[in-house]
Amino acid sequence: MNWWQEINVDEITIGCLPCVHFSGRGLFDRNKTLWASFSIKDKNKKIWFSGDTAYGEVFKEIGKKEEYFDLALIGIGAYEPRDFMCSVHATPEEAIQIAKDIKASKTIGMHWGTIRLTPEPFFEPPKRFKQTAKDQEYGQENALILKIGETINI
Repeated sequence: MNWWQEINVDEITIGCLPCVHFSGRGLFDRNKTLWASFSIKDKNKKIWFSGDTAYGEVFKEIGKKEEYFDLALIGIGAYEPRDFMCSVHATPEEAIQIAKDIKASKTIGMHWGTIRLTPEPFFEPPKRFKQTAKDQEYGQENALILKIGETINI
């Protein structure tokens, strides 16, 4: 799939949307394929999955084209050191801005605490995520950090 394309699987529509990253698995295949975020829609709900992404203006475009999302799953970890990671991973503050840009009613902070990839303190991402949701008037109740195995109703 290319960006802005959709496929239907039964009653679900999966959309391939842009994000800010790169692609490549080997020495000679850098950016030979697309990197992407994804929308998942049915007749009742719209969800957005960020994949690996940094912040970019493209999220405002997604918000305009898609109009809203009920829930977004956005990476909030592995962002230090910024001079190296700023082009591939969002900070918790940028994750909240992404949620606002794409017009997500609620967002789950993900991509943190599983494997230590970068030097930020282990529990810093969720703390900054929740604090930023409050500071930017997104609402702490709308910025979710799930416990291992926790489920929610959408």
